[in-house]
Amino acid sequence: MTLVSALLASVLLVEPGANRFGQTSVGETHGGSWTSETEFAISGALSEAVRIDFALDFDELSGDSPEGPCPGAGALVPAQFEDGTYGCWCWGDGRWLALPCPAVEKMRHLDGRIELRDLGDDTFVSYAVKTGEVSVTLELMGRRWFRGAATSGVHWVRKEGEGELASFTGFDAPISSDDYTLATYPGTAETTIGGETALTTDLTVLAEMGTDPVVIGGLVRPCIALDTDRPCVGKALTAKTSSFLGLDLVATCVWEAFDPDGANGHLVATGDRMTPTSEFYEHWLRFQAEDAYGVVAEKKFYFSRLPVAYMTTDDGGDPTAEKEVHTGNLRVQGNDAWAMQYDGAYEIKVRGNSSAGKAKKPYKVKLDKKTKMFGFPKNKHWVMLANYTDDIQMRNKLAYDFANDIGSLGMKSTWVVGILNGRYDGLYQFCEHIRADPDRVPIHNWEDDVADETDLSTINPSSADITGGYLVEFSMEMDSVSQFTTAAGKLRMQTMVGSPEYLKTNPAMYNWLRGYLQNYWDACVSPDRKSKEGFHYRQYADVKSMADYLLVYEIFANYDGARKSRYAYKAHGEKLKFGPVWDFDHCSGDPEGWQTMWSEHSMFMEWASDQYFCKVLRGRYWAVRPQILALIAEGGPVDTHAALIVEAIAADVRRWGGTPNFVEDIANYKRFISSRVAWFDRQFATVESTISSLYNEAQTIPGVYNPEYVYPGEFTISIK
Repeated sequence: MTLVSALLASVLLVEPGANRFGQTSVGETHGGSWTSETEFAISGALSEAVRIDFALDFDELSGDSPEGPCPGAGALVPAQFEDGTYGCWCWGDGRWLALPCPAVEKMRHLDGRIELRDLGDDTFVSYAVKTGEVSVTLELMGRRWFRGAATSGVHWVRKEGEGELASFTGFDAPISSDDYTLATYPGTAETTIGGETALTTDLTVLAEMGTDPVVIGGLVRPCIALDTDRPCVGKALTAKTSSFLGLDLVATCVWEAFDPDGANGHLVATGDRMTPTSEFYEHWLRFQAEDAYGVVAEKKFYFSRLPVAYMTTDDGGDPTAEKEVHTGNLRVQGNDAWAMQYDGAYEIKVRGNSSAGKAKKPYKVKLDKKTKMFGFPKNKHWVMLANYTDDIQMRNKLAYDFANDIGSLGMKSTWVVGILNGRYDGLYQFCEHIRADPDRVPIHNWEDDVADETDLSTINPSSADITGGYLVEFSMEMDSVSQFTTAAGKLRMQTMVGSPEYLKTNPAMYNWLRGYLQNYWDACVSPDRKSKEGFHYRQYADVKSMADYLLVYEIFANYDGARKSRYAYKAHGEKLKFGPVWDFDHCSGDPEGWQTMWSEHSMFMEWASDQYFCKVLRGRYWAVRPQILALIAEGGPVDTHAALIVEAIAADVRRWGGTPNFVEDIANYKRFISSRVAWFDRQFATVESTISSLYNEAQTIPGVYNPEYVYPGEFTISIK
């Protein structure tokens, strides 16, 4: 058998003699001719193209392979195989081979064509079978086919029009030509050619220069992706299937919904589209696509009215302790209001003191790059507050937003659903982290001026202005790198330096800040309200910021403010200011009575002993009273927030426990604010009633109303 005859035997195979296919027609031929119905002979060198057209008609299908060898150049016997699939028995490599070809199932008539072209040492072979409106074409090229015994495996045929892929057993040698290239992609991976992508296994692609490439080998499966990372109610989610080199890649798609804990899964839709409704809020939605070989695409995402923060760790472990830092990836899925906010590397650790010991952990996250999250100014540093003890999970946000509204300072925040390492973890408050930054705590960040933020010794106090750039926290909990205690009258004020954290490495700066705060507290508790240096406390601190800060803590009845989580900052050229407000998740208890005056750590109790401060505090209350009532007005912030998180609250309660009646909890909170305002109205009726209400024998100098008191004027002296 000649080489070309062998080529032909492996591709076009016409059964001899039996005439069961009808007449084999002879089409255009160059360089060769049909010598009989069963054999094609080469009449010379293949210096020209050879094309043979044929038509086969058949009435019955053979289930078993034909008996005996094919005496001619080849045979093509239509068949229905034992597994129920259709195709042809093909004679090649000295044996009968099964050729899957679903076209056989469609019609009882096959139109085909063979093309041969000489490429020097190589021969190009084109084989096409058509039935009805379906065409299956194969373009191959190789030096030798079926060399030796075993074939190189099953290769897929490029398909045009409708129908299924056919396959054939193919060549085992590479080719090279100026006109043709053969590319192989071993293994299983997503492969992109000409902007089209598919999941391939041991892909082989043949390309003729100037024409589209053709798949001639390997397994090709569709890549399927959803058209959005922002699922919204009423907006269809569409699964888009990739195209790949003309192949018709298809898959069956199903959509399922699951409870937050992953239980109770049920089918909600089939096909490539699914439109979410509000009934699926706080559920996992899973999309899955399968082709003939199994699952080709699966996406599981949490559907919420809120953005969803998917937190993963590289080691798969959950953060459990404050100093235990994990790296991983954070992806913040958008919602109706926001597109995806972040998808990249980050660090995560547990934050907080008492809250860190709760079952639902709060987290500190550091993004890989500065990012504008939810419209807030760019930053790397954020926190996710768990609000574990807050039945309505909005006390912190209400307090922070209210502080900003009245000219105090609060961190900006919103709500997200937290998913940690694939596990639903509940409702979180995504919040700015308290730190020195023009858009957060507006002070100079000394850590930007040194190569190592743990060593500030290179800052020279003789050339640098060290009178600003400090953030401190007054707390009974002392656990910072740089800290000290000031004693003034009955007040022992424990102070932790938040920024710069390693202030103690620069003694001059450390001592300046400690001395400034000592003078301030001395002035607060002295009979004339002046320090030993002769300066009034109003020259050290901004009194309006003092009054606003106290009001926020008292309006929301935050008794933690009597002992911890109280911040102040000192900027260059400005007095000490108090803020930001912090830690309001465990408050709003008794609507009557002062909540921040009872502790020996209470700085507010000493402030309230001064008649001038009481006057300022009273004036600020009546100024901001309308904003307090606006919180609980119909359609106000409480109602707006409740409508936004109502489904997320219910899911969080199922995860962590708590009171299951969110509507009643909101009503109770509104009643608390209303009663609180009524009580404040009585306390702030006059300056005399204010001082009388704030009187406490535990004060260093208990405040007593003096109608003859002359309120001091403004001070213009600044402290250096």
